[in-house]
Amino acid sequence: MGAAYKAVQLGADMLMTDGEVIHPVPPGVYEPGLGSVATRLASRFGDEGVVMVDLDAARAMRLPTTRAELAAVEGDHVLLREIRSEGWEVKKLADWTTLRREGLSLRVGILPAIEPATFPLLDPDPADGMGTLTSLALWHRVTGSAYHGTTGIAGTAVLSRVTTVGVKKLQPTWKPKIALVPGFEDDFHADHFRAPVSGMKFAHAYDANRAYIAAAANAILAPWQLKQGGVKFDPKMGGWWLCELSPWNDKRMPDPAGYSQENGPRWISTATVALLQQLTEEGVYGGVRIKDSRVSAGSELLRPWAWKMRDAYAAAAGATDDPRDADRVLKALKESGRKTLGMLASETNWIYRPDWWFSIIATDRANRWRKMWKTGREQNRWPLWIDVDNVWYASDIEDGVAAIPTGWNLDPTGMKLGAYKHKATRSSRVAGNGDGK
Repeated sequence: MGAAYKAVQLGADMLMTDGEVIHPVPPGVYEPGLGSVATRLASRFGDEGVVMVDLDAARAMRLPTTRAELAAVEGDHVLLREIRSEGWEVKKLADWTTLRREGLSLRVGILPAIEPATFPLLDPDPADGMGTLTSLALWHRVTGSAYHGTTGIAGTAVLSRVTTVGVKKLQPTWKPKIALVPGFEDDFHADHFRAPVSGMKFAHAYDANRAYIAAAANAILAPWQLKQGGVKFDPKMGGWWLCELSPWNDKRMPDPAGYSQENGPRWISTATVALLQQLTEEGVYGGVRIKDSRVSAGSELLRPWAWKMRDAYAAAAGATDDPRDADRVLKALKESGRKTLGMLASETNWIYRPDWWFSIIATDRANRWRKMWKTGREQNRWPLWIDVDNVWYASDIEDGVAAIPTGWNLDPTGMKLGAYKHKATRSSRVAGNGDGK
């Protein structure tokens, strides 16, 4: 049947491949069940691949076709025994099920049970399974990992392949046994900070391209369990620092320490302390007093994953496949970056590392603060307000592209991490009511 597949789809009497080839399925092939079919297909894949199963093929293999029915297939169920009898490892059946054997992982998707909203690679034309297959193959080519589950799960699979530590390629400590969240880091939100009235005619929003992925590439993260540390700040340590903070009195900029409802000393992450130390050295901040820490030696641990997702996005955008396939993959990649990082904060997920999640938020916020501070001091242009990765600036120029501060790279394609695109423009009502919006 030719070169190795990345994705196939099983129908009632045919098999479609990502190479846009259709093969007839001989009568009786489905009767022994999924395990037997997987064995027949195994030699046609590399180390990983996707097998999509349509309604007719699922029924022919006696597989449940709804999520509720699938949830009941676990333990020593006859369907699982059939699969295991072929030498495959399988835990349970679900809308997406993984079968493993001899270095091969097959990601089996049962199409009638998959919620379309969770599967952006699905061709919206139900009669055209080929579009789904070519999108799956493109995802696999650009990320190096087979798509399965949700965009968050698929992105986590990419992350687990590239996130290793040291020359021995050790995996980080996932889901550590003790709490890693003594503190809390939040984005800047519109209700945190409002600049003084500008008196200008327009307000323009500039949105950062995939801001969290860019921040993930630069965040200092501790791969192992955090431990009680000292009171001397070390920017190479990932984790938390209990700090007494000085007040921030410059109303032209938001508080560089971020915002919290806590009074007294606060636990803040390495990225935030590093910014406050920098401002202290510049003579514009009153300093921090570190009282305790929960830290471990860190590094830019997620940089390989961030660069992989960045390069995958560029590769998908430049692919020679059907533009509709590329569009589906680009949408999935964008969503995957956000969802994967969000899963670091999910206690039920196996990559649970809330200290990483908060460090990424703090890194994004701190680096954007530095950019706004530099713009303000050099150009006397100060932000009006910030809503996560959207920064609003005032201008008398109506064209938001022309009004962007000098040095803020514009990239409306969304390709360049950390660059900005003009997001929105509002007419100022300051002359009418003085509210500055």
